Amino acid sequence: GESTRPGAEPVAESEELARVVPVVEALAGRVDAMLSVDSSTPAVMRAAADA
Repeated sequence: GESTRPGAEPVAESEELARVVPVVEALAGRVDAMLSVDSSTPAVMRAAADA
């Protein structure tokens, strides 16, 4: 989703969702492991949990 390094450009919520959700959906169906998503955006957290 979004870099937290100093000076990094912010990423729009819609862009972060587009980056994170497809990856979580793909992994959730392929791996037998708990996935973790680190985000400061509530909508991204919810979408990742729902995926």
